[in-house]
Amino acid sequence: VINDTMHFDLIIDCSGAPTEKEVYEGGKYTPSPLTTVNSVLLYQEQKEFTEEEGYTGTTFHSNGWMFTVPLRHREAYGYLYNSSITSKDQALKGLIGLVPQVDEGEVRNISWNSYYRNRIYEERVIYLGNRLYFFEPTNATPLHLYSVLLREITIRLEQLIEEQEQAVSHLNATYLSNMEQILDLIALNYSGGMEIPSPFWSLTSKRCKDHLSTSSYFRSWSRDYLTNEKARGFWAHDADLISQYLKGLNISITNIQENYMTDQKNNITFYNGPLPYFVINEPLSPREVQNVSLELEAIKASGGFQEPQ
Repeated sequence: VINDTMHFDLIIDCSGAPTEKEVYEGGKYTPSPLTTVNSVLLYQEQKEFTEEEGYTGTTFHSNGWMFTVPLRHREAYGYLYNSSITSKDQALKGLIGLVPQVDEGEVRNISWNSYYRNRIYEERVIYLGNRLYFFEPTNATPLHLYSVLLREITIRLEQLIEEQEQAVSHLNATYLSNMEQILDLIALNYSGGMEIPSPFWSLTSKRCKDHLSTSSYFRSWSRDYLTNEKARGFWAHDADLISQYLKGLNISITNIQENYMTDQKNNITFYNGPLPYFVINEPLSPREVQNVSLELEAIKASGGFQEPQ
């Protein structure tokens, strides 16, 4: 800073989550179109580490799920739930049911808005961390995302410093594509055979399956999966890891990929039989047109069109 004027080549902004007003009114962020969990009860139990407890854990419960992280001298628990469905008191009762030794006075409650920034790069500033996006803590997706994005940034660093339009557009487009695929991955995690009769799982599972039914990326991936009877990589995760997810979470792609998937908002009906077709009855936005174009290409590659009966 010289005479109150900033001089820099590139700034990386990791200054923390935006305010609620910034997310909903500022025009630089988009609220997540998918809502799963949005709150967590955190508790740390002071205990010595043992080799048998040296693994992170996930427990599914009627209000969402809980992570367990063993550390050297303590163990951390995170009871995740949706505050629109489950009250804090109900969540606390659920946490105590799973971890009876909880000291209620030591429990912290955190809630958040799910959002992503519309651009990762703007005017020689790159946004990362919670300043960039936050959906929920499943799968430690930010770690995988940053490995992807930092590679893209490093390759084009000089062009980004010079604000070359092609490099800037490519980075922002790559980032937005990753946002869509991460949302698909989160939705996939909640679409398994979790046979837990509860309002949370009934609503969230349906919500996530509806989200996947409108995703061009997921439709292409699932068609390939059903055709070859094995998983290929999903987003930044390789085939082996995704296969473990599908098995461990009891996710049936066949059940998700129902014959008819309807996007009620745009009145688009997709048919996933041998020769698929879809009908469009209303005008689409530029992004929706792009998604339909990708779908058309995939259908042509799979064997052509079939008219409705």
